[in-house]
Amino acid sequence: FNLDLASFIIQELTHVTKQLASLELNLMNMHYTGEALVKPVHYHIVYSDDKGTQWFVQTSIEAKLVLYMVNKLFKLPTHRLDAMMMAALKQVVRQIVYHIGVSKKDMNDFYVTEEFVLSDREIGEVFEAHCPQYSMLFHSEQGCLTFCADVWDEQAKARYCQCRQAK
Repeated sequence: FNLDLASFIIQELTHVTKQLASLELNLMNMHYTGEALVKPVHYHIVYSDDKGTQWFVQTSIEAKLVLYMVNKLFKLPTHRLDAMMMAALKQVVRQIVYHIGVSKKDMNDFYVTEEFVLSDREIGEVFEAHCPQYSMLFHSEQGCLTFCADVWDEQAKARYCQCRQAK
């Protein structure tokens, strides 16, 4: 655990969400361990850099906050989570992660190699097996979100594959 990197992630995440969606995020827990959120969407993205290093970002965002962010950014007048909202959410999360990566000057170029949505049960099983190295819970007036990141190594792949196959 690198405290400087954790502080950087917190600072950049709060900055970019304020810039993109006028959203004030407050850090509630710097060591989030998978506690339940209200009707969350769990989105998992795997990135690779140009040297082959892989890492993942897994976010859980309460439905109310998803609707707020997507409506704010894309002006989509809907009040339910549907396929269009999920596609828009993926773009929001990708944009946030990209901004954080670009802001970190010593990072190499990176690109998405895999992405998927997880169920509440799958998230519970993943956190039960292993808490990601960087795992933070944020709160806003519109709802909560988590930001978790870690290396996407063989052990991480096995944990996620095992919970997804147990459906």
